[in-house]
Amino acid sequence: MPFCPKCKYEYREGIEVCPDCDVKLVPKLHEEEAPRYRDEPLADLGSTADEMELQLALGWLKEAGIPAVSRTREEGLPSVYTGVYSGLKTRIISVPASRLADAKRVLRSARKE
Repeated sequence: MPFCPKCKYEYREGIEVCPDCDVKLVPKLHEEEAPRYRDEPLADLGSTADEMELQLALGWLKEAGIPAVSRTREEGLPSVYTGVYSGLKTRIISVPASRLADAKRVLRSARKE
């Protein structure tokens, strides 16, 4: 997945220019360039290896007005939907650090419905 070298936002394959920063996307960020949303660091919310679970979680966050990005990581984090641990090549969901508590509440509420 490509990243914006300026705002550190991750985009889907096929997108070549960041619509916010108007700069060419790069395939990978350097280690010191941690992902950020605008000027705020991102916090990992959880992960999943299931594409449907990923899209549900991203949809719930979007409906709640919480920006979220997903990226691939080799190690697992607690699954955002089922609470189980995912294996290799999981998709990590991250939100702005200031919205992490809100995002957790949104996902807990959505799972109960």
